[in-house]
Amino acid sequence: MDADENSRIRVIDSGIGIPEADLPHIFDTTYRGSNVGKALGGGLGLPMAQTIIHRYGGNITCASRPGAGTTFTVDFPKASW
Repeated sequence: MDADENSRIRVIDSGIGIPEADLPHIFDTTYRGSNVGKALGGGLGLPMAQTIIHRYGGNITCASRPGAGTTFTVDFPKASW
């Protein structure tokens, strides 16, 4: 998606990060990362977010480094607003 034709939202945290091996699966329904321990959650949030974003013609990506945090980037075509 061309940045001039999109609206971009970026969410950045400085949390525990997501292991590289988990990244291809984070949008799979009920997938829980290997480093979440006893954290609560059913693995539904990211798949639901991705479904909604795709329905509006957008795209979501994730970049992460364990121990350094995660960045989610959402792009929507400006025409969809």
